[in-house]
Amino acid sequence: MKAISLVCSFWLSLFLVFGCKQKPVVNSFVDSKENVEWIHAFTDDLNKAIVNDIFSPPVASRIYAYTYLAGYIPFDRLNQSLEISGLNTKLDISLNGDYDPLLTALYAMEKVSRELVFSRNYLEAYRVKLDSLTDEINLNPKVIAASSEAASQILGALKRQLISVDNYAETRTMQKYEIKNPKPGQWIPTPPDYLDALEPHWSKIVPLYLDSSSQFAPKLQVKYDMNSSSRFYTDLQELYSYTRDSLDETKTEIAEFWDCNPFVVEHNGHFMRSVKKITPGGHWIGINKIVSKDKKLDAKSTLRNYCMLSMSMMDGFISCWGEKYNSSLIRPETLINLHIDPEWKPLLYTPPFPEYTSGHSVVSGVASTVLTALYGDNVAFIDDTETEFGLPIRSFRSFNQAAEEAAISRYYGGIHYKPAIYDGLKQGRSIGNYFIERFNLK
Repeated sequence: MKAISLVCSFWLSLFLVFGCKQKPVVNSFVDSKENVEWIHAFTDDLNKAIVNDIFSPPVASRIYAYTYLAGYIPFDRLNQSLEISGLNTKLDISLNGDYDPLLTALYAMEKVSRELVFSRNYLEAYRVKLDSLTDEINLNPKVIAASSEAASQILGALKRQLISVDNYAETRTMQKYEIKNPKPGQWIPTPPDYLDALEPHWSKIVPLYLDSSSQFAPKLQVKYDMNSSSRFYTDLQELYSYTRDSLDETKTEIAEFWDCNPFVVEHNGHFMRSVKKITPGGHWIGINKIVSKDKKLDAKSTLRNYCMLSMSMMDGFISCWGEKYNSSLIRPETLINLHIDPEWKPLLYTPPFPEYTSGHSVVSGVASTVLTALYGDNVAFIDDTETEFGLPIRSFRSFNQAAEEAAISRYYGGIHYKPAIYDGLKQGRSIGNYFIERFNLK
């Protein structure tokens, strides 16, 4: 019996050694190159939440900025590069412990974005998949715990120093934009739904790096003047004639490609259908994702570029919205219906806020300038950002070409005069160049 017992013990030992061999403990998440894809996967889920919640373009830009700032901080602090020192607010964040920078970034982005969106189910599903992966690869529990704690420290710091003190909560309760006795040329709600003015107090949001919303405000050169010999009336008449007689298939496709209106109500007789789309800022986030993947950037560079792009666009929207409600210029649709053709409709749905300057033009000017600094001139890419919304892909030779097409698309769509487009693009590029200097991206 003793011999049998010894034999059984021998085979049991072999089984335990070779048959039930434990996976080796993994101590780093960031060292695996394929894990960079988790940054882009998070971007997809964040976009789904923003689209589903129908956030306006300015509000969406705030969500992107704070979220990707949270994601970049673990790398910035780890390398002590202080690349975020261009912020107006000097962040006081002390990260302790043996945290993994990429895992901390992913945890931090998930935690911060959950504070800013309503459709948290997309982010919860993302976290479940991430936790499943860390379990599957047997990531060191101490690294996971340290990373989660560091992410919580980032969330707490951003809430105290930015999120809770940037006047966003205050603007939710400010007075509606009243238009009781509009002056000639002043913006009024547009057909067919005559919606209230969108984010009329956005200029009161505290900028991340600009001195104020008026720092790069353009001077309105072509002022309202319905005299038939005026430049303003000429611009109005040209827009009407162009959209009626000169729109071809290519220009129509361009207008629809860059529409990026997060909520449009389509009318068909007595029936209405709401259509959700990505915002202009979300479209440029998607372009960054495409190029980042093409370039096979590492985790730090990937998050740095998302962070720099999103922060620059947030202040771009603050600047643009400040000018919109300062000049409060009337939209083409209103004047064409009143003075030229009561049956005319623009190709695109006119968004519910004033004319000057064009939001697409400003944010595209900012984004293209910053992306050029990050990736270089003449970076070609294939833009398939909005294929999920039924739009075809388009190819571009550079970020600047894409920005110029995005800007002129608003003219093709019949919702902006040319000065709002060209001045907006210039305004955005000025903001982008200022950002590049502040954050030393040259």
